[in-house]
Amino acid sequence: MKIQKIADVKKEAHKAITQFQTGKITKLDLYAKGVDLTHLFNDLMDSAASDPTSYLAKDTAELLHVIKHLSC
Repeated sequence: MKIQKIADVKKEAHKAITQFQTGKITKLDLYAKGVDLTHLFNDLMDSAASDPTSYLAKDTAELLHVIKHLSC
């Protein structure tokens, strides 16, 4: 999936958490996905004015925070 909007980051973060909780990915995999998604999220926030899904930023940031805590 090509991530182009904050909504895409949110969807992928939720997917990663679910995969971790069901044992489909390891803690290390979750950490790596979290790092990648955080970088993408930060890049998208830099241009959030042009993103129609920018209203999801807080929810997305909270999901990335959950990934951080689950993977540590």
